[in-house]
Amino acid sequence: MRMRETLGFLHTQMEAPIPKAALADLGARRDTAFERFEQRVLGRYHRWLGKLPEYWCHHWRARDGAPLRAAATFAGYLQHAWGLPCIQDVPHGALTRVVRRLRARSR
Repeated sequence: MRMRETLGFLHTQMEAPIPKAALADLGARRDTAFERFEQRVLGRYHRWLGKLPEYWCHHWRARDGAPLRAAATFAGYLQHAWGLPCIQDVPHGALTRVVRRLRARSR
């Protein structure tokens, strides 16, 4: 989906020489449920969750869409993304981020 939209934009708006066969092939493919979800996630601001939905989408793609593997390793991904010293700090890190957003909204 993202490739189709990006190449379509480059072709129509920037007059990039994208082969019509490539555009037709991408246009003929059905979007997956995950691609539709990801498009909605990346296209909006998440007041309460911050970047957490984006992190999930990036992690899901890195795990080739294997749901159990992605779920089992997501805390480790967040530990790395948030620069936390150990995985046990992830719940506290998440709570800290939520509290910061709530405080910022109340000002």
